[in-house]
Amino acid sequence: MGKTTIASTIAIHYAKTGKKTLVISTDPAHSLADCLDQEIGSDIVPVREVDNLWALEIDSEKATQEYGNLLVQQGFEESALFSQD
Repeated sequence: MGKTTIASTIAIHYAKTGKKTLVISTDPAHSLADCLDQEIGSDIVPVREVDNLWALEIDSEKATQEYGNLLVQQGFEESALFSQD
């Protein structure tokens, strides 16, 4: 618990020290957007009121499907990639 809150706090700290910082979340609850009090989404966006900070929320199910599709294009069997076993 609190992983996204801590990650956001650390990201803000580094951004405020002048380091270009990207904070990424794979949490389906989109708690990063809640922590930063703005919509984030699947594109990298600048965080309002914090210079040098960008954020991204990855949809892990969508990313897994897209990666799997790339593997299928490379010749891997789809049934082996998305098996629930």
